[in-house]
Amino acid sequence: MRSNQFERASSSRRYLASFSRSASTTSGAAFSTKRSFASIFSARSTSLRSRSISAEIQRAEKMLANEKFVANAAPDVVEGERLKLAQYKAELDALGH
Repeated sequence: MRSNQFERASSSRRYLASFSRSASTTSGAAFSTKRSFASIFSARSTSLRSRSISAEIQRAEKMLANEKFVANAAPDVVEGERLKLAQYKAELDALGH
């Protein structure tokens, strides 16, 4: 099991290393693929974060829409969920989604 994990990690490193060299575009201009991959990974990370935040927003909205929860939960718990919802919405807006 451990050797299989090692093989996958090594394979991933080799794959990424193969792209770390300079490359040229169709117009012949050279660019750094390291920078390109950094921006791709950053965009992917932002996309994953926005999906996670969207899921949390849906969860909080569903919880606050539940009349039994709002009626039976302690007021500070309900207020905490409302604050979390507002924070998640602000964070999603900051990400530009």
